[in-house]
Amino acid sequence: MEKKNNQIIVGVTGHRHLFTEDIEDLTQTIRYFFLENFSTEDSVFVLSGLAEGADQLAAETVLALKENERPNLHLIGFLPMPVRFYEEDFAETSYEPNAPSPREKFYRLLSRTESSIELPLISPNDKAALTQHSIDRIVQYDLLGSQLVRQSSIILALWDGETRGIKAGGTADVVRRALLGPNFSRVFHIVTPQNKKGRKRPENALKTQWLSQWPE
Repeated sequence: MEKKNNQIIVGVTGHRHLFTEDIEDLTQTIRYFFLENFSTEDSVFVLSGLAEGADQLAAETVLALKENERPNLHLIGFLPMPVRFYEEDFAETSYEPNAPSPREKFYRLLSRTESSIELPLISPNDKAALTQHSIDRIVQYDLLGSQLVRQSSIILALWDGETRGIKAGGTADVVRRALLGPNFSRVFHIVTPQNKKGRKRPENALKTQWLSQWPE
């Protein structure tokens, strides 16, 4: 996607497992990011993988802003693989009664994007080779991370700030590529606790900062 005058491309990266009690504050912080950092004259293209958690929260916030306050926002689905394979990452049953399943939510958001991009398979994989957590699947997420940074001038990162145990294509990896790679991207960091076993809640949870260098 070409970057032109008055066009800004924002790539979204973030954790899948969020704390329910943080959702409202995170939503307001995402709203603040888009309202305070871009004018109504800017055409802002938001690239999102629409994964559970941070991706979907950011996508929902962008759509609400576009409908009510910022028609200059454009949500683009930026998927790590063809959708017929990617849908396997989303559960078919809901975690909560009377709520849409993660897969239903994904397709609902995908239908509301202005367009979507499906990254090609790097190797001639078939469906069996792209089973959950296989090395082939990780390669596709690594490709998504590199392309997200390459295409975006700004990265919106809902990240806990943990720099140990970085996984290829994960949130920390995307932030690191943005700050240390040849295609430098500015990073707006929302310190986002990760609701996952073994993860501690950051002392500065829900704070925001512009990152100019990779934290040591």
